[in-house]
Amino acid sequence: TTVRVTDDDSPLSALMHEEIRLVNEEQREPLERWSVQGLAHRLLGAIDAAVYGPRARAGIRIVAPIAGQSIPRSVCAGVGDGQVSVMAVAVELSHFTLPREGMWCVWLNGDEQSCVGDGDVLETDVALPAEVCAGSHLELKAVLRAGLETPLVVRESEVLRIGLV
Repeated sequence: TTVRVTDDDSPLSALMHEEIRLVNEEQREPLERWSVQGLAHRLLGAIDAAVYGPRARAGIRIVAPIAGQSIPRSVCAGVGDGQVSVMAVAVELSHFTLPREGMWCVWLNGDEQSCVGDGDVLETDVALPAEVCAGSHLELKAVLRAGLETPLVVRESEVLRIGLV
């Protein structure tokens, strides 16, 4: 089996070069310092970085609601009576193809709420819990996630501050 690594700056390349150096210069057995689990974890991380790292052109932007917009507190009507209010959030993606390259997710006040990875779906409803409705504003952010096992955040939108009036 031959492993060919062409990017000398990649994590996968660094991992392979270090192992080759240890075998050649220090006469160690190949991979002796790694447990199978440890090596698998490092290799998965290196593959993730090599495959999903080059997202330099990828981008995500929230297009609805609009930055600086205020929404009426009546959107939260019924919260606490077993109902959950929702707010539609729409995004625009650039240089990122769903689902092939990953998914996009919405964060509300710093917590991830919803992720979408289906085809051309660029809008989702986000639940507004009672504690959010009790505040004077909310903060929204959208992220792009990509990866093999646990998808990593590869890009983030600007944080939008939306007033509740």
